[in-house]
Amino acid sequence: MAYKTKRDGTPRPKSSLVKERSCLNIYVLPALGNAWIGDLDLPDLNETIRGLTLQDGTPASGSTKSTVASVIRRLFGWAREERIIRTNPALELRTGWGSSVRGRVLIPSIPQVLRLAAALDHFKPGLGDVAMVLAFTGLRWEEAVAVPIENVDLDGQSITVDRTASESGGRRDIRADLKTRAAERVVAIPDIAMPAVRRLAESGAAGRERSEGRIYSRLINGERGGYLGYAMWRRYLKLAHGFTAAHRDGIVKYTAHELRHVCASLLIASGATDMQVTNQMGHRKIETTKNIYGHLFAQDRAFILKAMNQAVSRLYVQDETDEQAA
Repeated sequence: MAYKTKRDGTPRPKSSLVKERSCLNIYVLPALGNAWIGDLDLPDLNETIRGLTLQDGTPASGSTKSTVASVIRRLFGWAREERIIRTNPALELRTGWGSSVRGRVLIPSIPQVLRLAAALDHFKPGLGDVAMVLAFTGLRWEEAVAVPIENVDLDGQSITVDRTASESGGRRDIRADLKTRAAERVVAIPDIAMPAVRRLAESGAAGRERSEGRIYSRLINGERGGYLGYAMWRRYLKLAHGFTAAHRDGIVKYTAHELRHVCASLLIASGATDMQVTNQMGHRKIETTKNIYGHLFAQDRAFILKAMNQAVSRLYVQDETDEQAA
């Protein structure tokens, strides 16, 4: 994308440019690529964003639509500055496409994670371990599939996150420029996830020796080594969703991103501080953690309040008994 600087003239981060290029290739060009930019008006742009779909045909989320709208606004802004177009209809392109739709409140459940992991292994052995890593370390998908095996400390039960992966136009890249500076961190691996991490670390050990670290060089690898693509993960995840539907407790429909909620809920329930939760999840600000997982903090407060009330009642009865005995 030619518009490579911010409004203040400073260069845009490489990760931002990669994201914008992906939006252009996946969403904007297929929908608007056959039209001259000067012939497009505001209704055309609104209709394009309103009808955005993913590659499998499902409707795009509100956040995806907002991202695409932002890219279109910058694209039209650049075209206006370069005098390719006389007026910029994208100036009135609204923001917050997802704000009017309330996000699904996800209440994490460890038994559901275990059922989903078992269902994934039913179709593709090893993918259940991937689900366990996502659920109990809080890693983003693009972080998890980029972790090199040398960044995993089994004895210290930790993973160093210092790179991320991206997929665009069939090309897969491993980059050192993370989403934010806070995303570079060391995450803890709780005991419940250690067997899965050990299996993943050991599954390609022989391959790593033969290939000198080139094929099975990461904690999470593809079927024949190399990068585990998101398309394969989603394909088997959908099969696993359907498989769990027959269970008496109902279907489990966690996505890779929603599995992060499990880690956040465990941290909050364990009494971790706001900063500790923020560091594990890789957020830049505490406010981000509060905005995403605020309902979990509220649940934990309710649990603490109930425990405090029970303790007060128990101690009150004990005090009365002691007074009567005296």
